[in-house]
Amino acid sequence: MVNIQKVREWQAHEGAVYSVIRWGAEELVSGGADRLLRRWDAATGRLMQQWGPFSGAPFVVRAAGNEIIAGLFKAGLVVVDATAPQLLAHWDKRVSVFAVSEPFRRHVWVGMSQGYVMQWDLDEHQPREIFQLGRDSWRSVVVFDDMIWVGSSRGMMAVISPDGRLLSHWSAHQGAVFSILPIGPDQLLTAGKDGRIRRWRTATLPPTMEEEQTAHTRPIHVLAPWADYLVSGAQDKSIKIWRLAPLRSVRTIHPSFSQAAHRFSVNTVAAVSADRFVSAGEDRTIKVWAQMPSDADDTSA
Repeated sequence: MVNIQKVREWQAHEGAVYSVIRWGAEELVSGGADRLLRRWDAATGRLMQQWGPFSGAPFVVRAAGNEIIAGLFKAGLVVVDATAPQLLAHWDKRVSVFAVSEPFRRHVWVGMSQGYVMQWDLDEHQPREIFQLGRDSWRSVVVFDDMIWVGSSRGMMAVISPDGRLLSHWSAHQGAVFSILPIGPDQLLTAGKDGRIRRWRTATLPPTMEEEQTAHTRPIHVLAPWADYLVSGAQDKSIKIWRLAPLRSVRTIHPSFSQAAHRFSVNTVAAVSADRFVSAGEDRTIKVWAQMPSDADDTSA
């Protein structure tokens, strides 16, 4: 069994925390409804750097070396220097940026409102290509097998080539696809508004669904890898720890637990180290969770 304990928490923003990522060895960067980006010492919760306020709330945050890319709600995208209070770029457009991929060949791929998908050049700090795929918002994006996988606000997924050609599309969930996570060769997980996690075999397009779990009672906002586990966070205020192959829940941290996950929706989770992860959400807090020596607990707490 997995024994998880909360070891630290602090109020991170004046409003919801939308995104938190690890940066460097043991630091975090968060974005919140107060339109600020903040860098934290994960070991102490000490505020180390702040950027903003911006013209929109940082909805998604991604690291690219010493730079932080933040997608803004209804205000485009900004890039800041992670080590200094310096704004490097602001692509100021009246679109919401909901998802930013990991860096891939000195670019990131960006999912936006109004059906737009953008290839952002990390060297030039400007768009390289912008494609429009329908009119739905693209709420999740990853680069996997040299292709770009995006999930929409209406449950559709699409695969496009780096030059913008549509390779495949299919209905993946009932409602928005909020998270896409590759987990190995020819396999990825998706989760969304329907509270379900689905495993897909990607050797052919469209992929084949091989496994499904009804994981949460409300929309799942995030799937994140942590050591040998998967962590999910949802609008039902709970966090779940999963083993893979097959998916099996080994710990649930929910509102009735003495160390409740969050008082409101869990918006984001991220690994900090092999034995620690963080979560954040609508209650304005960042919480640090640690794996303790195994005990005889049940699979939920």
